[in-house]
Amino acid sequence: MKREELIREVNELILEIESPLSQAELANGWTIKSQQATLALLKKIHEALQEKNPIPIYSIGRGLNHWGVVNGPLLEAACTLSNHLCEIES
Repeated sequence: MKREELIREVNELILEIESPLSQAELANGWTIKSQQATLALLKKIHEALQEKNPIPIYSIGRGLNHWGVVNGPLLEAACTLSNHLCEIES
């Protein structure tokens, strides 16, 4: 996956996660703390992508599971992004 595509994907996920958590996402295990932690991580990834720095391999889904997030579209999008980070091209 191209770096520009990843930047776009990260931006989209940041916008989604910055929105207030829905009742469905709260039921899936999201909390304000997990939301803030995920946003901080995504912003760190975004910065590294823009600066063309190496991206550490993150298992974002595993981290969210640790926070208690067990299901839902935000978790799926985060896991997809995590997979795409492993496929990065210059």
